Amino acid sequence: MNIYLKKKRWKLLLLLCAVLIGSFTLWYTNQLTNQLKQGEKRKLEQWAEAIHLISLPEIGPNSPVIKLFNLMIPNNTTIPVIIVDSNDTIISYNNIKVSETNPDKTVYRRLNKMKRRSIAYAHDASLIDSLSLLKWKPLKYYYLIIKDHFSVNAGMIEIDFGNNYKQYLYYEDSILLKRLSWFPIIQLLVVSVFIVVAYMAFSGSRKAEQNQVWVGMAKETAHQLGTPTSSLLAWIDLLKMKTDDLPLIDEMKQDVERLRTITDRFSKIGAKPDLLIEPIIPMLKKTISYLKTRTSSHVDYVIDSNNADDLCASISAVLFEWVIENLCKNAIDAMEGKGKINISVIKNKNQVYIDVHDSGKGIHKSHFKTIFEPGFTTKSRGWGLGLTLVKRIIEQYHHGKIFVADSIQGEGTTFRIVLNVA
Repeated sequence: MNIYLKKKRWKLLLLLCAVLIGSFTLWYTNQLTNQLKQGEKRKLEQWAEAIHLISLPEIGPNSPVIKLFNLMIPNNTTIPVIIVDSNDTIISYNNIKVSETNPDKTVYRRLNKMKRRSIAYAHDASLIDSLSLLKWKPLKYYYLIIKDHFSVNAGMIEIDFGNNYKQYLYYEDSILLKRLSWFPIIQLLVVSVFIVVAYMAFSGSRKAEQNQVWVGMAKETAHQLGTPTSSLLAWIDLLKMKTDDLPLIDEMKQDVERLRTITDRFSKIGAKPDLLIEPIIPMLKKTISYLKTRTSSHVDYVIDSNNADDLCASISAVLFEWVIENLCKNAIDAMEGKGKINISVIKNKNQVYIDVHDSGKGIHKSHFKTIFEPGFTTKSRGWGLGLTLVKRIIEQYHHGKIFVADSIQGEGTTFRIVLNVA
């Protein structure tokens, strides 16, 4: 459990760092765009003032104001601008892409968008304080940044010529600002793709290295067990010649044979096992028979064949018995040595379901998948590798599936193994 929690905490920490980096990038870019927005607004206000000054009779055609105005108009190549009178008659426009067939319709459509955006932006600024979901100040502040950053802001400047004649200059963010607002998103996407690719490459190489260590340790264990196991079998044959307590000798031989089976199991880790068509029910009965004499007498084992005694599947008996043993031992731990284990075999079309149900304390739904992760365990002592090994044997070697079919806390858990019928 501790190893798994550490991995989970590291993932959460990396996610938190990514959120902080993204938030800082968004905030900093928003500051830059706001400065540019203010600069563009000041330019447009100067433009509007220049238009107003031109109308004054005391300003002549050679006035510096006229020269300044003539410079300002061509220099604005990015800010969309539309100037209309009180009746919304278009006087001039700049940086608006118009349709060749109907330019006036295009400009009026853009004008209406500018009006709606200018009204909506002011409305959002006043509405934000009344939203009950955003009473928490940090959330409200973050919402305002995002809203302001990705909204296409628009505004209106009134030009009063006197004698009840006015013009209105409508504008919205320049093309540069629109591109800049998407810069942090593009930047984060590029960084995210790089991080994901790097993480997958690192994770893949790390998993491959772990598999090599796993296989190497398993084969070394098989090698170390092989020699003393063979010696023990020879000693048992010698004991048979010197004692009459044959039942005791048979039990010892059975346990030594079990050691040989365990050695065989470890030797098969990392190698492709030979799958043979085997009857499932006899194999289950053999495994349970061995467990009964070596586990608590307060544990009841029940095998329900559902009239499928002759059902067969392509399996490696040595490895599949290991799966059943691990599931039963986990069940015994969950029941604290007292309860019932029911193994049910059900044929479903071309598949066979093997359900292992216990009457233990159950598993929380949030752990249905994580219990198969290496290092995950609820025991005070343990490596958290049993169910990982079970999943590896079923899915990689037998091309089947294993998952938690059902679990109710305080009532029990059902693991389901799905295999293809031979």
